[in-house]
Amino acid sequence: MEDEYEINVDLDLANEDAVTIFINYRVFDYEGRFIGTIGVGLSVQAVQSLIEEYQQRYNRRIYFADRTGNITLRGMQFPAGISKMSQVPGLAEISRQILAQESGAFSFESEGQTYHVNTRFIEEFGWYLLVDQPEGPALQVTFMVLLVNLGICVAVIVFVLIMTRSSVRSYQDEIEKLATTDKLTGVYNRRAFDILIQEALVGVERTGEPLSALMLDFDHFKIINDSYGHLAGDLVLQNTVRVMSDRIRASDVLCRWGGEEFLVLLKRCALDDAFRMAEVLRNAVAASVTYFEGKELRVTVSLGVAQYRPGDTADSLVMRADTALYRAKAQGRDHSEREAYSRRVWEETAGARGRV
Repeated sequence: MEDEYEINVDLDLANEDAVTIFINYRVFDYEGRFIGTIGVGLSVQAVQSLIEEYQQRYNRRIYFADRTGNITLRGMQFPAGISKMSQVPGLAEISRQILAQESGAFSFESEGQTYHVNTRFIEEFGWYLLVDQPEGPALQVTFMVLLVNLGICVAVIVFVLIMTRSSVRSYQDEIEKLATTDKLTGVYNRRAFDILIQEALVGVERTGEPLSALMLDFDHFKIINDSYGHLAGDLVLQNTVRVMSDRIRASDVLCRWGGEEFLVLLKRCALDDAFRMAEVLRNAVAASVTYFEGKELRVTVSLGVAQYRPGDTADSLVMRADTALYRAKAQGRDHSEREAYSRRVWEETAGARGRV
C-alpha cells in the first residue's frame, strides 16, 4: 500500500467470508514513520440490496464496471451470463466511448427499444456507476430523480471517506501523543526531546539567543520505593512534575530523561538565569509534600546547569549539564551546580566563531 489510502474489494474473514469493500488508511507516528493500517468495511451484499431496491422502485438497471469493462457489482435481476459491458445487448457499441470518459449520458438501441444510460466514474473505487432505463413518457421526471439519486450516492461515498479520514486522524493523534509523552508524568519523553532540542539548536545558530539545559535527579529516591512501594514513588514523581511545570515558562521544555532524571530546556536563557531557575525548582520541590496513605512524603533534588556553546550538539550540551549534576551530587545533594562557563566566555567564543 503506497498511497495515503486505498479501497479494496475482498472477502471479510470475520464476517462469514462476505465480499466487502474495505477502505484502508496508512497511519504514521510523530516522526512520519509508517506504523500500521486502519480501515472500515462495507458489505457488498448491502450495496446489492440497495441496487435491487432502486431497480424495483424506479425501473432502472444499476450496475458497476471497472476500467476494462468487466461488470464488478450488479443486482440479482441483472441478466445471467453477462460479465462484461460488451456483452450487454446494444451497449457493446458504446462501451469504449463510456470507458473513455469520467462521466456522461449515452443512448443505445436494443430489441427495438431506446435506452438511455448515465455513467459516472467513482475514483475511490476505480469503478464506473452505470444506470440505464428504457425511454418513456415519464423519462424526464425519472431522469431528474436519477440525478438526485446519483447525487445521494456520491454524497454517501464522500461522507464515508470523510468519516474514515476523521477516525484515522483521531487515532493517529492519539498514537502520536503516546509516542511523544511519558505515560506516568505526561511530560515529553526522550524521543520527543531529541526532536525538540534539534529544532532549538537550529534556532540558536540562526538568532544567537542563549539556550541552557538543566539536568535534574532525585536524591535517594530508592528509599521512597523501598520504604513505601513503587506506587508511592510514582505519586512523588507526578507531584514533582506538577511543581516544576507550574514554575517554568510556556516556552521551556520539560522531559523525563529516564527513571528519576528530568531535563529542562530553557530557551532565551543564559547560564546565570538558568542557575536561578534551577534554584527555584530545587527549593520548590524541597518545600512540596506528597501525601500517600496518610503519610507526608518529602524529597529533594540536585541539578546541573549548562549553557549552549557555539558548535555544540545536543549530546555535548546534555553531557555538560550531566557533569554539573554529578558535581552537585558530590556537594551533598539538594544542591545546584553550574558548569564553569561564564557569559563573557560564551560571548567571546561566539564572536571568534563569527569572525572565522
